[in-house]
This record gives sequence, structure tokens and C-alpha cells, in this order.
Amino acid sequence: MENNNDSLVHDLQGQEAVQKLKALIEKAKTCFFCTGIKTGIPTNAIPMTALEVDDDGNIWFISKKDSAKNKDIEQDPFTHLFFQASTYSDFLNVYGISEITIDQEKVEKLWQPTFNTWFEDKDDPSISLIKVIPTEAHYWESKDGQLIALAKMALSVFTGERSDIGREGDLEI
Repeated sequence: MENNNDSLVHDLQGQEAVQKLKALIEKAKTCFFCTGIKTGIPTNAIPMTALEVDDDGNIWFISKKDSAKNKDIEQDPFTHLFFQASTYSDFLNVYGISEITIDQEKVEKLWQPTFNTWFEDKDDPSISLIKVIPTEAHYWESKDGQLIALAKMALSVFTGERSDIGREGDLEI
């Protein structure tokens, strides 16, 4: 792990990186899920809720089999996810490869009542899962929480001095 206090960069690897990924995604919950990275202009971006980060660092979503997103992934599996938990803290940028899977046991595990908005029930045959396998990830976070980060930013503006409001780094999963 690199720890450079001057740049406030803290790169993380392995399980430490997976734990940071999980923590940031649990805070943010939703992201812009971008497809058509390599093959399409413009890139397609839609809001999606991350349902789980598994022990390997894979990020799971639910989707309709015939959705435009699934069609994009079939043509170009490269995916870019942008998470933001608050105005001043907890940002996550993930680039990865998406796989569309059909796994009823996993659907049972991830199912939420709000999904009835898009599906008849958890046995709906139009359900698919998307697993995003991160290949690159970078985070920015406040080490003290949103309110203290805002106060430190205001103090920096007032004093003209740099304030230690947080850290950033690459996540090698």
C-alpha cells in the first residue's frame, strides 16, 4: 500500500481494496452505469442500483433480458460506473467488464420488493443479472465525513491554506 501524506494518495490492493469498494458502494448505492464505451458514440448512461459487491469485488445489478443496456453489453462488455455518495465525499469510478447471467438462486438472494416496479415477481422470465468485474477503480473520500469536509473546505478558503480533507487512490481488485 502506498501512503504518501503530501499527495494524500492511498492505493489499496486485494481484500483491502474489495472492502473499500464495498463500503463506498454501500454508501452511494446508485451509479451511472455507462455502456457503449468502445463501440458507441455517445456512450449510454443510465442510473442503476448496485445490489451487491461479492467477496471477489464483482458488482451485481438486476436488468431485463431485452433491455438496451443488455444489448449494449452483448456488443461491447466494457462498462464504466460512476458512484457519488454525497456532495463532498465518497466518489468511486469503476471500469470493468460486464457479464449477463441467468441465476435464479442469485436473484432470490438479491430480490427486493421495489423490483416489482419492473418485473412481475422474482420468477419473472425476463430477469437477468449483470456482473461487473472491475478492471480499474479509483476512489476519493473525506476522512472525516461530509460536514467536517465542508467545514475544512470553508476554512481553507478563509485562511488560504491547504486542508487535509481526505484521500484518494487506486483499488487493485
